[in-house]
Amino acid sequence: MRKVLYLFLTILAIGTLFLVLTKKAELGSSVTLWQDINYQGDAKIFSSDDNDLTNNPGCEDSWNDCVSSISVSSGYEIILYADTNFEGSSQTFDSSVADLGPEGWDNIASSIKVSGPAGITFDNPLAEDDFKVIINNITDFIFQISIVVVPLVIVAAGFLFVTAGGEPQQISTAKKIIIWALVGFFIVLLAKGISTLLLNILNI
Repeated sequence: MRKVLYLFLTILAIGTLFLVLTKKAELGSSVTLWQDINYQGDAKIFSSDDNDLTNNPGCEDSWNDCVSSISVSSGYEIILYADTNFEGSSQTFDSSVADLGPEGWDNIASSIKVSGPAGITFDNPLAEDDFKVIINNITDFIFQISIVVVPLVIVAAGFLFVTAGGEPQQISTAKKIIIWALVGFFIVLLAKGISTLLLNILNI
């Protein structure tokens, strides 16, 4: 049971580190819009698609007129349009731009078209672009698994205890299993609060 606890903590730590690193870098094979220059502030990931930014929540209210820098992965390109419905002036970018101001596009784009490598489309496997939503989904999933697994582990430990026949080693093992199951479940309960606290501290 102790090994299971260590594994859970390791997965949680790796997941948090992954989110921190990807927040500060290009987020996978895609195009990422950033609220502020130098890839700072809120971020929104796009793969191959056409998007009206007025319909994309984030960046205070929506991403309409709220893009100051863009991350463009190799093989991708993005067309920025000044107006909705892919109208008005436009410009194509096939590389990252840390500051759209000198290009005349700071907080100007209202719709975009993103294209990836020919014949290849990458979809977001997490089905979410918001980091807090992703973390909440992960912790909720772990909690749902734990409320099934922990009672089963405790029942198994109880059976081991009842059938110990007074054997000290088996009784000790059963007690340890119950203790570590409860400790693991307690950590799962705290995971949501801990992850939220980390996200707030790191300003993600």
